Amino acid sequence: NAIVEAEALGIVDSARGVRSYGSRRAPSRYRLTWLGTPDGLTATNEWKSIKTNDEAKTRVRNAFDKLNRERAIKAAARAEYAAKRAERLRAV
Repeated sequence: NAIVEAEALGIVDSARGVRSYGSRRAPSRYRLTWLGTPDGLTATNEWKSIKTNDEAKTRVRNAFDKLNRERAIKAAARAEYAAKRAERLRAV
């Protein structure tokens, strides 16, 4: 995922939204760290803290590991929910 990689490298800062249902909408928002914002936040230049190529690779690897752990947790929760739902339907 390019966004995960850009966040790990300090190029982008994101505020993740949630799924939209009906009138409930919260979009994801992204900020380029080398630019200021209209509300007065100055550039943070987080990407400048990376000094070596190895450090950059480590950050990206750690970010993808975290993403994979989060996906595994969500998949396990979905499987558990599906199993409980199937059990309830069998009982009916």
